[in-house]
Amino acid sequence: MTVVPPQLDPALKEEIELRNQGDQAVYPAEAFLRDNGDKIPAEGRTGIDQAVATLRGALDRGESEAITRGLSDLQKGQHKAAEAIK
Repeated sequence: MTVVPPQLDPALKEEIELRNQGDQAVYPAEAFLRDNGDKIPAEGRTGIDQAVATLRGALDRGESEAITRGLSDLQKGQHKAAEAIK
């Protein structure tokens, strides 16, 4: 995680915070799959795996819009999988 200095340009600060959100979303998603993979339908597992891969790719490329979409897709996939567990 990158610490954001307070005097930093607002646009750069926003980009760093977005990247941090993306980085912080990947590990819990993978842990969720490890812990609950046998309870989630294959479609749900695949959706989360794809969202994680897309998010990681966006993080590697530093594409803010793609990171935002990846976070949204990952969140949707996790919610859908969590509903399937209940």
